[in-house]
Order: sequence, then structure tokens, then C-alpha cells
Amino acid sequence: PLVHVGRSVQALARPELAMADLRTKAPATADLYPPHYDLPPFFTLQPNPETRATQLALWRKTVLAVCAARRQCALDLAAPQGEPGLFHHPRIDRELDKEGRVAVAEALVAAGEAVWAPGHEGSRLVVCWRPLAEWAEEVAAHLRGGVRVFTMAELAEGDALEGSPLAGLGPDLARAVVAHLEATGRAQTFGGAGGGPQGAAGR
Repeated sequence: PLVHVGRSVQALARPELAMADLRTKAPATADLYPPHYDLPPFFTLQPNPETRATQLALWRKTVLAVCAARRQCALDLAAPQGEPGLFHHPRIDRELDKEGRVAVAEALVAAGEAVWAPGHEGSRLVVCWRPLAEWAEEVAAHLRGGVRVFTMAELAEGDALEGSPLAGLGPDLARAVVAHLEATGRAQTFGGAGGGPQGAAGR
């Protein structure tokens, strides 16, 4: 269970007390981050199943909120130890380890809030701070009014989506959106010399 300084005995017996600390007691690092982000126990994967479930739910909310505020979709789980990022909090000298990052990623995927980046399963996420189906529908609607065939580079770099809310959100989201459209019969990809989809055609 989570152990908060000064309440160790209580937290060991009643992990919900520590989770209450995570929700209410710590000052926020910045407006971008919720208060529990400043508490060291948040960065240690908890062994108690009930406490871990609550912790992972808080991590999911944190990832979604931060990525939405930054308009960031790609989340690299394999970033080197000590590298600044969502899973590393240098001011309190805490970092979520590999096991913890994978647990957060799996919780996001299970909740439909992220998908594995095509070609990077297990190491990089596409964080869907909006449902992927909504993004896919916007791409489909945007492309219906103009170009029907485009390269992945055009989609990823925003050329094919200029004027759309999805412009500039990056290659990982572009590939995930195209994969969703293809799975639902609204696009077909075609390959290139480098392997993997190099372009797509709308249907």
C-alpha cells in the first residue's frame, strides 16, 4: 500500500487513507498536473490490488489530461531513465519504473483510451484523449471533401489535414487513425519499398 510520510502505520493498514492523500493533500506541481503528481508514492506501483486499481485510474486521468493539454499523442514507454517526461518528476526525484509504465499503458489500452503505436507494440502508445473513432471520423469527413489518396507522410505532417483539428498531431496518430479506418472498411493502405503502409486511399 501507499505510504505517505507521517502516516505510514495507518496507510499500511488502510490504503484508502494514502489514496485520499494522493487526491487532496499535495500541492500541484503546475496547473498542467494534478495534486497527486507531487506525491512520491504515486511513482511506485502498489502491491495491494485495490490500491493499485485506484492508482492506475489516477495515472490514466493524468496521462489523458497532460497529453490533451499538450496536444500530444505519442507516449514513449522506453524513454531512458532520468529523461524528463511524464513518468519522471525531477523535483521530487521520482520516476515510474518500466513495470509501472507498462501497467499504466495496459490500463489505458484496456479502457480504450490508448492503442499501441503501429510497429511499436509494447514500447510506444498513441494516447487517445479523444476517442480514436472520433478522430477517424473527422479524417474521413475531411478527406471526403478533397483528396482521396494520400501518403502517410502527408497525413502525419498535416498536408492532407490542413484546416482539420487533427493537423500536426504526428505520425503515430496518423497511422492509428488509418488502421482504424481500414479495419472499418473506409480506407485501404498500400505499401512501399520500406515495408509497412506508405499511403492510403479513402473509400
